[in-house]
Amino acid sequence: MNLDTLIHARVDRLPAPLYRVMAFLLTRGVDRVNRAAAQVAEMGLKPGMTVVDYGCGPGRFIPALARAVGDAGTVYAADVHELALADVRARVRREGLSNVRTALVTDQHCDLPDRVADVVISFDVVHMVTRRDLYYREMHRILKPDGVLLADSGHLSPKAARAAILESGCWEIESAAGYRFICRPR
Repeated sequence: MNLDTLIHARVDRLPAPLYRVMAFLLTRGVDRVNRAAAQVAEMGLKPGMTVVDYGCGPGRFIPALARAVGDAGTVYAADVHELALADVRARVRREGLSNVRTALVTDQHCDLPDRVADVVISFDVVHMVTRRDLYYREMHRILKPDGVLLADSGHLSPKAARAAILESGCWEIESAAGYRFICRPR
């Protein structure tokens, strides 16, 4: 496998050693610049809410989300990579969080019930998704009708991410600031 193939590989196909490198960089590097706890504090989450981190990776947002929704709330960590979910489960045990569940995503579908979430977040993921229409439709399926999707453009341009969101036919973009989008279901 050459370097270009590795760089552009689908995340659910990454070999375990490459996933481990990615997870290390995300949890040790990116979060030092991109403070997950500070970002969660700005989301306006309330105790008792249900939040899905769709494309959670190693779970850098999970502890802050779990604390924000409290014991009466639930956080679902959803990802295509079983190693990501194993990392989340280990982190949840280490930090003593009792309100976090994991969900494996296969073929852009996860086993969460319809309309379960008040908020779905999806950060730094969309650029790795080949079927973006299915990706956005699945998040729409699990979101309550009055819920909100908080998404970013990942490594796409904001223009390309905006187009993907709108082309799914599921979302209205309520506001956009740089590479971040607040979306409501249609």
